[in-house]
Amino acid sequence: MKCPYCGVYYMDDEHECPICGKRPGLLAPKDKPVSDKKPADSSEASGQQAELPDNKQKKTNPPGCTSGCLTMIVIVFILFTLCIALAFFLNSDELTTSTPEPMYQSYELTYVIPAGTWTDTTLLLTIYEDGSIEWVDGSDSAMDDFPDFRQISEYDLLNAELERYPPELYTYYELYYSDPYSTLPEYHFHLFIPSDITSDELTSFDSYNCNNDLFSTFTRIDSQDISSTPVTQYA
Repeated sequence: MKCPYCGVYYMDDEHECPICGKRPGLLAPKDKPVSDKKPADSSEASGQQAELPDNKQKKTNPPGCTSGCLTMIVIVFILFTLCIALAFFLNSDELTTSTPEPMYQSYELTYVIPAGTWTDTTLLLTIYEDGSIEWVDGSDSAMDDFPDFRQISEYDLLNAELERYPPELYTYYELYYSDPYSTLPEYHFHLFIPSDITSDELTSFDSYNCNNDLFSTFTRIDSQDISSTPVTQYA
């Protein structure tokens, strides 16, 4: 038997509790039902109560960029800026080192070379007042009423031409003429006219024959014997 007062167990034939001396009766306190749940430890309870306000105060981060996302954006922006700067630098360097476009300016042939007969000992060239050309090579002859004549820049010349005729002393021209009814080939010349004389003063000019890669000098021979005209020719 269990004492309802002090909770000590004793024999059923004993009429009173051997500890507290009380007898079980009608007014004895009833046993409280034992709960399956253990009472919360005071420290745990206080901890839970202390954590509750913190949980209420915590707020979830709104959607958007975190610090890591912002860092990546900054890095990408810096790399993009560097790429643009590098491209601009390379492009500017290419512009400064690239060869300028050739300069072409058409001219009337007689404004540069006066009308008359010119020869380089192999080709007899007659320039008329209207700018047309007649030329004789050996026993063959040809005629071009509208020869292509224009000023060109130093960038159109070979290094060998520039070495022989520097741009500070000469003006460069290109003469191209042909005759589809003649057996003679098309002629393509670079002409080197001294810059310090006028066309009226011109009595000779040097040339580079692009067809056979030869330098030669054309000399005016009007009413002169071709064989007696001094001409310098370069191989």
